[in-house]
Amino acid sequence: FPLLNSSLCRPMTCAPLSSPAQPITASVILDTNDMTTQYINDQQCTWYLVAPSPASCVLLTFLAFDTERNRDIFSLSDISGTQQYSGNTVNPGTNVFDIGDRFLSNDATLTARFTSDVTTVSTGVTANVSFVSCQSAYCTPFSSPTQPITTNTVLGNNATAALIHFRPSRNCTWFVQASGSLCPTFRSTLSGSVSADDTLLVYAGLLSNLDSLTPLARYTGSAAAVASTTAFASQQLTFRFVSTSFASILITINMATCPTTTTRTTTTSTTTTRSTTAGTTTTAIFTTATSTTTGALTTTTTAVPSTTTTVVLTTTTASSTVAASTATITTSNSLATTLTAQTVAVISTAATTNTLATTLTTTITTTTTTARQ
Repeated sequence: FPLLNSSLCRPMTCAPLSSPAQPITASVILDTNDMTTQYINDQQCTWYLVAPSPASCVLLTFLAFDTERNRDIFSLSDISGTQQYSGNTVNPGTNVFDIGDRFLSNDATLTARFTSDVTTVSTGVTANVSFVSCQSAYCTPFSSPTQPITTNTVLGNNATAALIHFRPSRNCTWFVQASGSLCPTFRSTLSGSVSADDTLLVYAGLLSNLDSLTPLARYTGSAAAVASTTAFASQQLTFRFVSTSFASILITINMATCPTTTTRTTTTSTTTTRSTTAGTTTTAIFTTATSTTTGALTTTTTAVPSTTTTVVLTTTTASSTVAASTATITTSNSLATTLTAQTVAVISTAATTNTLATTLTTTITTTTTTARQ
């Protein structure tokens, strides 16, 4: 028999076969080198995967991954874009899968492609295909507003210990409800590639339409790793983790006694008191002195001049002389001054002093309540 052209005997690759018109809609195993130990040079495989319902996503679980680094490329495309993988865990490309790693699509469709160049081959890619609820596949445990989590548990965006690779803007939402006098408490840890936009949000209540609501708390970037146990006065909490990277979060939930909310009300009033103090004011009326002066009265008597009297006697003529004398009579009336003082009047009046005293009274009322929702 003549030798056959080797190109006609190339092993079957790219299993299983699919096309846009005939996508894969059931669980299968993708393999870049079906029935062989290695893929071949210049190989091209495309798998079109479509979940059976719009609420389902495509989940790949990798059983093997080994390609020529940065040359033989395995790529995954969905509504969020395309991501490329190559190499192996020892010699990885920009991105690589390890055995047991999982990838979840962002919607009900996923296209997987494998392309090899013309040199160097390896054992290739093998992955199990399954279809799961988009939420339950990576946000564990499953919960909803009507089926909240009611026991101590760990919330995470990894369904198992193996890392789920997912696209940016992947959201996880969990609904938690306590009973009796208990409320949920939580703390969280981050791993993987954390971006500044990765955010953990906490809302009061079991809520589904969160985009228009204000959260109780927002933790962004590395702060989404809440190290200390945190509680809010609510028996119902909704947690949402929004990742713009390949971050992984674990949120530990424990039911504990509800925290109390203390409301302090301060009432301030002002009281003004008018007090009157009686005092004594003395008004002096100044003394008026009246002086009465009687002027000195002086009487002077001037001596009469000497006179000579001649007496003619009929028989005898005789002469008698009276000696001249001077008599001065002085009457001195001494100056008499009489001081008459008027009565000094002291008038006492009751003086009134008004003192305004302002008293500030502050009343503080403290009310302690435990919230229930």
